[in-house]
Amino acid sequence: MKLLSSYAESKKALEELKAQIARLESDPKFAKEKAFVEALDKLLKDHGKTQADLQAYLFPETTKRTSKIRKPRAVKTYKNPHTKETVTTAGGNHKKLNEWRAKYPKEDISTWVVSTK
Repeated sequence: MKLLSSYAESKKALEELKAQIARLESDPKFAKEKAFVEALDKLLKDHGKTQADLQAYLFPETTKRTSKIRKPRAVKTYKNPHTKETVTTAGGNHKKLNEWRAKYPKEDISTWVVSTK
């Protein structure tokens, strides 16, 4: 019986959706909107463009924000004045740099930068 009642509810929901679609299709505002979208799609297709191209043309500021290209980090060379060791890294979280920070806590490791590329 559970399946039968579920079937009846689904059938009733389907009929309600069909009625709602019929009301929308008979609305003149819907017909006008649908014709506009179809004409716009045809125009885009005729000119070999996509909706993304249209959006980029109409709202260039939003397309710039979505394409975040990260600038590559500068490669820095550090030289330990105590041991004369050098380390070349693009980030500050290097194993040897962390060891130096632990070993020389009172010194500023950033002053040990020899070169930046």
